Amino acid sequence: MEQYSLNDLERLTGIRSDTIRMWELRHGITSPKRTATNRRWYTGDDLRRLINISILNKTGIKISVIPG
Repeated sequence: MEQYSLNDLERLTGIRSDTIRMWELRHGITSPKRTATNRRWYTGDDLRRLINISILNKTGIKISVIPG
């Protein structure tokens, strides 16, 4: 299984980590898993979803209108 940290997602998607956390809270775009030390980790599906959202967001589509 693919496993990515929040920093990995930031580097791969171009979306700042604090923005990803905010979108998780406000829009439920991802549901990160937690390590034993309570650090977030994400699946390949989460990464693909965030890449798609990043592309849509860069074209001017607001996160609030992207379906969950």
